[in-house]
Amino acid sequence: MKLDNKKYGFYGRLKKEFPSQIIVAITENCNYACKHCPHANLTKSEVYKGTNLSEELNKKLVDEVGSAGKGYCTHMRYTASGEPLLHPKGFELLGYATKNSGTMVSLTTNGSMLTDVNRKKLLDTKVNLIDISLDAFTAETYEKIRINGKYENVKNNVLSLLKERDNGNYDTKIVVSFVKQPLNINEAKPFEEFWYSKGVNFVILRSLHTAAGAIDVKINTPEKRWPCVYPWDRMILSHNGNLAYCP
Repeated sequence: MKLDNKKYGFYGRLKKEFPSQIIVAITENCNYACKHCPHANLTKSEVYKGTNLSEELNKKLVDEVGSAGKGYCTHMRYTASGEPLLHPKGFELLGYATKNSGTMVSLTTNGSMLTDVNRKKLLDTKVNLIDISLDAFTAETYEKIRINGKYENVKNNVLSLLKERDNGNYDTKIVVSFVKQPLNINEAKPFEEFWYSKGVNFVILRSLHTAAGAIDVKINTPEKRWPCVYPWDRMILSHNGNLAYCP
């Protein structure tokens, strides 16, 4: 089979031997109920069990990435069907991955758990990149979108993380992200300007989507649509040990 890496934006990373990106969804638990996330509906369903990925399965995955995935896998992304830092062994899972996977390791978090103690524990894992989902520039908007969250607490957590990263000479890159939606669209530019001024490595502005129909939102569908690259680019290991092509 001839792989056309460029036609739909694979940029040369697509390989038949091993996925280029592994997503590790380590927990089913969350302390938020965000407007653009299906988690709040998930918790009301019969399939919700509040489970966490086992250390044994994480080790097995990381070891396979470090051996069979060597030279093919370019990224292990630790995330969740909720908030990954609620996993009771989350730092241990991350630390094992950064030490043994042989590839880039990142964490996606809502920032609420980045307390004084946890910030150092996280940086000490040597994680390559921390992606903090914020989605607003003001407290009023934040607390409408990221329900149960407290904007000032999370903002101060992120600012403190940046200072500790720099003062401790850690190599970890820190990015903040923003899902564009009707409640926050007017805050995208000031959000971007503010966080760049505070020293983040990158600001990510994402487009709203329906999470495969799991949430009821109206989106503007572009006239030109490309097929999704993710089934050929990603493999997801879920909190309960299942493998999937899409979260």
